[in-house]
This record gives sequence, structure tokens and C-alpha cells, in this order.
Amino acid sequence: MSDRIIGECNSNGCKEILYINEVKASTACSRRPTIITPPSWALKVLEHEVLKYESIESGVIFELTIPIRYWSGKTTFNSYDEYLSYVSDEAKHSYIEPKLKVLTGNSMSSIVEGWEGEVRDAYLRDLMWRTLDWLSLIVSLVCLVVSVIWFGRWLSGKAGAATLVSALTFQALILYAAFYSMSSWSNFMVGLAGVVVPGIWFYQLIQWVLKVYAKRSLNK
Repeated sequence: MSDRIIGECNSNGCKEILYINEVKASTACSRRPTIITPPSWALKVLEHEVLKYESIESGVIFELTIPIRYWSGKTTFNSYDEYLSYVSDEAKHSYIEPKLKVLTGNSMSSIVEGWEGEVRDAYLRDLMWRTLDWLSLIVSLVCLVVSVIWFGRWLSGKAGAATLVSALTFQALILYAAFYSMSSWSNFMVGLAGVVVPGIWFYQLIQWVLKVYAKRSLNK
């Protein structure tokens, strides 16, 4: 997981820089790239690394990859001075180590076009997973309601043991899916698993106990 600064450079400096910022995607622990307006420090940081080269041909395109700091803000660094403090500190540099490479065989415009396509595809994939998340949430809630209705039918004697088994199986599967869900609504699913499903089981148990007690009272 890294941010990238891409720019066309020569011995006098760089121009046309592109900043690729990684942001959190909808699924847990995943990220997707976005193109943002380059931060004010990005150009100076790229030039700082590029000018370490002894000789640079005109029009060379460089890519500087900077690992993401989890406690940082929107971008990895907030200023050029902050960047320098990290790369000059051996302890910090060991886990925030920028990597510079030359991109050959492409023009700056083709690189920008390629990243725009990658950003678009990543966004569409993220949107697809988010849509599937909500669809699965709706299906889970519908199945939960149906399972409660089935339990009620069994309790009232209108359905057999197979209906009871189906109802409890649905509820157990929803509980399992909730705990192992890695979706964007996993917090809701944890709530569903931790409160709603056990609450339904407790309610169903109480209803069954009351029915058994009422039946025994009538038989006395």
C-alpha cells in the first residue's frame, strides 16, 4: 500500500506530476487508487530524489513510491520538511523507504491515461462489492424474517419438524455469515450477530417454554 508521485524530469527539475493516492475501499483491509491534486510538497519531494542522479536525460519519467503511514492524514506526508525528517532518520527510514524508478517506453500522457483507467476500474469494482454487500444484507434480513415466521408456524402446530430445522438453519447461517463477513457493513452484521439473532433465539426459546408450560397446565 503506497502513494505514488509520477513526473517528467530533467536536470533542472520536474513537471507534469501525477499523484496517486490510495484510499480505503469498501471491503475490509482493501484499498483502491485515486488521482488527486498533487500536494504542495509532492513536486519538491520528487525533485529531491530525482536530483540524486548524476545525469538525467531530458524528458525522463520517474515514479516515486512512498509507503503509507497508517497514522498519517489523507496523504503520506503533510510537508516537504516532514518528508526530509523521515528519510534522514535511519530508524524511521527503515519502514518508510521511498523507492524511485524510471518508467520507460511510455509518455506522460499515456501513463496518466493508464492510471485514469485503473482508477475507474478500481472504483467500479468497489461499487460492485458495495452493491453485493447491500444485496446480501437485504437477503439476510428477509431470510431472518421468514425463519421467524416458520418458527411461529411450527410452534402453532401448522408445520412439522422440517420447518423448524429450516428456520434454525437459516438463523445459524446468518449468524455465521455475520461473524465472518468482511464487507463494508460488517459493523452492522456484528450487531445483527451479537444482538438480533441471539435475541430471536431467546424469544423463540421463551415462546416454546411458555407453550409447553401452558399445555401442561391444561393437562392437570
